[in-house]
Amino acid sequence: MKKIFTAMLLLAGLCHCNNGGDGAKDKKVFAAGDRAGADTSMTDLGHSTAGPDLICQRWDNKEDAEDAKVISSLMDMPFRGFYLFKDGSLVKDPRDNMSFGSWSWDDKEYMLTVIPANGMPEEYMLNTLHDTSAVMKKITMDHPVDYIADGFVHKEVMNDPFYPANMQWRVRPKAAEDDAALHKRVKACLHFYYLFFSDAYKRNSRYIEFRGLPTCFTWYEGGIHLMKEEKLDKRWRDIFYNAADASKAYIILDKMISKKYNWDKEEKRWVKQNAGVLQQMEAAIDSL
Repeated sequence: MKKIFTAMLLLAGLCHCNNGGDGAKDKKVFAAGDRAGADTSMTDLGHSTAGPDLICQRWDNKEDAEDAKVISSLMDMPFRGFYLFKDGSLVKDPRDNMSFGSWSWDDKEYMLTVIPANGMPEEYMLNTLHDTSAVMKKITMDHPVDYIADGFVHKEVMNDPFYPANMQWRVRPKAAEDDAALHKRVKACLHFYYLFFSDAYKRNSRYIEFRGLPTCFTWYEGGIHLMKEEKLDKRWRDIFYNAADASKAYIILDKMISKKYNWDKEEKRWVKQNAGVLQQMEAAIDSL
């Protein structure tokens, strides 16, 4: 198994990030999850009471999110959610059977309409809506469902890893791809994970959830491992047209991870260290 290490001790398993924020905020240490530690590139919706602002963020099904923390990552489970963006675009169930679409908000009726790209519109009445919690009732269902969010959004939408343009690498092609297309897909994957780790430290997240995301990597504090090809799960293989394309992509990744990268040993936040190395990987892949 190919590995990238820092000189520090690796911890077996996933860990919480230490603290977040950039610039002047780095002078003060914030506990993970402390909202005051969020980066200035984020908008804190805790200061808003407007429905159109509060609804426009990443919502996870509360029950699924809580189950994900206690159920083995090796077990399949539903993980539903709506990730809404200010330009009207949407990613539905990004950690499950992902689909794209659009959304609209009726402030008078307090109603969210989700419009899948390939499907019928779905209407949800909002029983309650706050910056970090909401109770939604689908018009065609009898019972409301609790959703949770962290109350932060990126001021620049392209910095959100789950923005539709950053998720296209997960869309399975309709035909086999040539080397250039596979190269582009792998690079887009690296860009997603660079944004994913950057997003975690900018939000000063207490917990980082990897469930449901296709990956060929294992993540550690101060280390990124490329899994053995035969150990790659179905979610990863399914982003390629066939097994042959998946193997070609693995060769690209194997060459890329064999290169040397600079780890910021002065940086105390492992998620920011990983983001820095992933950014270098993304740049290095063009030289392969």
